[in-house]
Amino acid sequence: YCLTLDLPAAGAASRPDERDIPQRIVTDGVMYATRLGDQVRVASMGEFGGWGVDPTPGVDNIFRRQAVRTLPRLAGLLQSVPTRCGLRPFTTDGILLLGRVPTLKNLSISAGPGSNGWKLNVGSAVVLADVLELSLIHI
Repeated sequence: YCLTLDLPAAGAASRPDERDIPQRIVTDGVMYATRLGDQVRVASMGEFGGWGVDPTPGVDNIFRRQAVRTLPRLAGLLQSVPTRCGLRPFTTDGILLLGRVPTLKNLSISAGPGSNGWKLNVGSAVVLADVLELSLIHI
């Protein structure tokens, strides 16, 4: 679940005070918010929902309440944008599936970390690059 806020232009009356806009990652241990230029991205929970990317209304309500609790002065903006959900491959033990797909010559994967993807992405990219460079099949 993710909300992306497009901040009003600098100097616009509707722009929040700079002190209320995250300048680095803000977290309460479950909810993460970070500024990306003139956007604020708020991300949190996931659910096992098959292949659909539409948020479950009850889960979306919980997500939005937590977002407002984390960034109360951005409540108006948080309520005005759609929730986006993506498909994040997740293994039950959190161990990465990393390497070449043997049956497809030009396909390699790094999948499975679930919510740890933000923490593992750089390291897994380095390992995958080494796998590709050294022509290994998989790790």
